[in-house]
Amino acid sequence: DEFAALLRSVEQMERRVEGESARPGDLPCNPTKRKHVTNHRSSTRDLDTGLKAPRDLTLDAALELRRRLGDPAQLKITLDLGHCVAVEDRPVADVITQAGSLLANIQADDMRRGVHEHLEFGAGELDLPAALGALLDIDYRGLVGVELPRHGHAAPVVAERSLGALKDALTQAMEAR
Repeated sequence: DEFAALLRSVEQMERRVEGESARPGDLPCNPTKRKHVTNHRSSTRDLDTGLKAPRDLTLDAALELRRRLGDPAQLKITLDLGHCVAVEDRPVADVITQAGSLLANIQADDMRRGVHEHLEFGAGELDLPAALGALLDIDYRGLVGVELPRHGHAAPVVAERSLGALKDALTQAMEAR
């Protein structure tokens, strides 16, 4: 079912971080370990381009820009959920629904209306279960990357809490369907 597939996707995301950690509690990551690239593309014609808006650009403005460029099929939208909270005049779930199949990437964090400050989930005004529910409704299959607040020293703990918040919100979104 959909929930099982999304949960497997979250679990795969957890396993993508590789390497060793120096101290207990650190993320298991070794930036000195070289990753060998084995998936080369001979052309970029199959790649979608995600349009990442400046922090005050609304979805309507991004769609207008896309229209003025001739609605290129490969020009998609990278939607930042926290920025939607900060600059949109409607619920984030409505923004997701309007963007629909044009979504290439989702960046997720929490924010307050009118304030560009990256916050942990639950510290701002983002309705995370509603946003994840809207992503389920449009059958979004791409990645959701979490932006951590600017507290690098606490990144391992914040990442763990963020993953828990995503799992809880996904459960709520599935129950609301």
